Amino acid sequence: MIKKVISFLCILLGLPMYTIGQTVTLTTDKTRFKEGETITVTANLSASSGSQAVVNFAPTGTAINNTDYNFSLLGYNSIGITVAGGNGAGSAANQLSPYGIVVDGSGNLYVADTDNHRVQKWAPGATVGVTVAGGNGAGSAANQLDYPVGMVMDGLGNLYIVERFNHRVTKWAAGATLGVTVAGGNGDGSLANQLSQPYGITIDALGNLYVADRGNHRVQKWVP
Repeated sequence: MIKKVISFLCILLGLPMYTIGQTVTLTTDKTRFKEGETITVTANLSASSGSQAVVNFAPTGTAINNTDYNFSLLGYNSIGITVAGGNGAGSAANQLSPYGIVVDGSGNLYVADTDNHRVQKWAPGATVGVTVAGGNGAGSAANQLDYPVGMVMDGLGNLYIVERFNHRVTKWAAGATLGVTVAGGNGDGSLANQLSQPYGITIDALGNLYVADRGNHRVQKWVP
């Protein structure tokens, strides 16, 4: 069998705006291998990421053709690990009624705690969450949320929270006690300034918000 020596060039793509200075380290369980032999390549990110990191491999060496290099991803663990909640339904700091989640560049988990009308921040390894938005009962005041279901975070750490029954999206800056309406908030309707029971949300590199306007069977783009 012909032995081959390989090296890998790694390109990191598709990281979220809030992941700054992200690098990847690759390790292999062997650097020389025979035809048909399997090697394991492990990729480690320098910091936690809230979005998928795509690693492209460009092999160099004595391969005859590209089919000499086939890669497959290993599966996830067969069991899950509880990292937030898990203490039954309730409104205590260690309880959740979760719907949407976001992870920031430091590995903090933000949970849309829907039935409790709040967003809880769970630091890595924490056993209780901290309320960072809402938590003052269901309502439409600036310090309230009503059935938060979806979230997205921009590069500055601002949370954009979709409130189903307020028919709006509110922006909560890091550390803020009040939210600011940035989409909808004009009642349940189908006009261009309205939303109807919105659910999902995402943001692009220019700060445009895309809102799944469920009750109107449409997606609305909201420019900053």
